[in-house]
Amino acid sequence: MNEILEEYNIKKLGYEYLNISILQKLNRRQLHKLSNGESCLITEDYANNRDKLFLKNTLFKKMAISDTRIEKAVFINCKYEDVSIKDTSFSNGIFMNCYFESTTFTGVDLDYAVFIGCLFKDTFVMKCKLNYAEFYESNYSDLNIVLDKTSPDYTETLDIKVVNNNSYNERTTKTIIKEENKMEILGNIVSEKEFDESYTIENNVIYDKCIFNSSSIKDIKNNPEFKDCTFKNMTFGYMYKISMSKCKFISCSFYETVKKCYFDYCDLNGNYFNNQFEFCNFTDINVSDELLKELKDKSKHCYFSGDSETIQIQEVIKEVEVVKEIEVSKYDPEFEKLIEPIYLKFQENQTMIQHLTQESQKKPSIKEYVNSLNDNEKWQFMQCH
Repeated sequence: MNEILEEYNIKKLGYEYLNISILQKLNRRQLHKLSNGESCLITEDYANNRDKLFLKNTLFKKMAISDTRIEKAVFINCKYEDVSIKDTSFSNGIFMNCYFESTTFTGVDLDYAVFIGCLFKDTFVMKCKLNYAEFYESNYSDLNIVLDKTSPDYTETLDIKVVNNNSYNERTTKTIIKEENKMEILGNIVSEKEFDESYTIENNVIYDKCIFNSSSIKDIKNNPEFKDCTFKNMTFGYMYKISMSKCKFISCSFYETVKKCYFDYCDLNGNYFNNQFEFCNFTDINVSDELLKELKDKSKHCYFSGDSETIQIQEVIKEVEVVKEIEVSKYDPEFEKLIEPIYLKFQENQTMIQHLTQESQKKPSIKEYVNSLNDNEKWQFMQCH
């Protein structure tokens, strides 16, 4: 271990939090050519063979690494968040001061891999090869390795070496999370923290599994993101460009305009809305029919998905007219992705209307049909009906 630390000039063990605001997001072309990088944000899937790959202070987020072979892989102070690594070879790879969160290794060759000062949270290892791997000064309390040989997900673990002496003060997962909560000023992640009083939402911060209780938030803006958060007895002021995913609102009140916000898979039941929603996106929200109608009445140029399949044609036409207005004025590129599905829906309904109109023109009404019958035919018709 000491030789590796000296080779890569590592002075301190343990993951150091990344400043997301300075990371450079790589596109597919840049990722395809990548062999050496620092301070990168990788959200595109990766499937490239490399002789060497050296990455430092890099965030892998919501992506997959698959069908890849790296002869010599070195990762220093990298974070893997919601990442799937599958059918890949990191044999002889080196992971130093890395943080694996909600990451899954499936069918990965990790023989002779070395992990130094790493943290594992909600991480699973299945169908992998971990023979002769070495773990030094790492927190692996939440590293789940399938060791049951009768399981189809069994992972080989021949002669694993685990060293954890007192030279490194091992931190528990909860301790790491508490330390990470202090990093709001760096635009990083606040996780599993509870707020019981008025609080200023920081710029470009991701709030994950936080609880906001009996507080007043005057304004929320500057692109924060809320994931799996709970809001209890909250009073909201002006909201602009906010992303909320899988959040739950309990006895909350909305009094001012909510504009260009995303509510994805949120629970909005049992709340008070005395405000206007403008250009917002509601995806598969949990809400009663009565409250859904109230939300729509208070909405202007908003998009609702997950509605009943029997959507009123008039509503579809109204949405299309809104999209046309946005498209012509180029009001906001965020709504461009809504144009295609709504137009398709509109076209389908137009086709249906046209078809029904044609059919109705072909078939006479019952009254017209009966009037065209003679007395004997009318009597037979009445007997049948």
